[in-house]
Amino acid sequence: MNNDVVLALENVTKAYGETVALNSLSFNVRRGEIHSLLGDNGAGKTTILKLLTGLLKPDSYTGRVWAHGEPVLITSPAEAIQHHIGIVPRRPGIFAGLTIADNVVVGREMQGLIVNQARMREQASRFMEVVGLKLDPAMKANNLTPSQQRLIMIARALSLETEVVVLDEPAAFLTSPQDLSQLFRALRALAERNIAALYLTRRPAESAQ
Repeated sequence: MNNDVVLALENVTKAYGETVALNSLSFNVRRGEIHSLLGDNGAGKTTILKLLTGLLKPDSYTGRVWAHGEPVLITSPAEAIQHHIGIVPRRPGIFAGLTIADNVVVGREMQGLIVNQARMREQASRFMEVVGLKLDPAMKANNLTPSQQRLIMIARALSLETEVVVLDEPAAFLTSPQDLSQLFRALRALAERNIAALYLTRRPAESAQ
């Protein structure tokens, strides 16, 4: 498989009893591409997300997952990160009592990649700049808008050296066309840096963007 393909599913089938959630699903995501997977509730989007985060164990479905030209077995969210797959869940996991910088680089802190507060804020600012988030990284994260929370989650994924970001219904809690435009600007900024995005949605208007 081409090494430009950062993520691929090959003939993946998953059933829950007699209900088939995924039926021989195949797709490729290359560096810098933005793909939308459109489907109503029950169409299999959550199953794809569970598969890519390891919450759905490899022995519970058939087919293969590829990352960077190699078949992989993802059995946990930590393994997804090891394969440079970043997940932005539907409900942002923001720690309101921490600073914005803490929220952006929390994964790097857990990996021992942050050595002091100044360095943490410097790194957080760099990832925030990519997604167009203009806030003081030293601010507490307790009064952020839904749009700001979403961008922080994307910046967090970037901080973990993600090469493909999987977004689950990212516009679910956005309240204005401006918020949606800001989200799409952030995704285009990722694409300009050769970072791919897989956008899961049930809204055709978003998929058309």
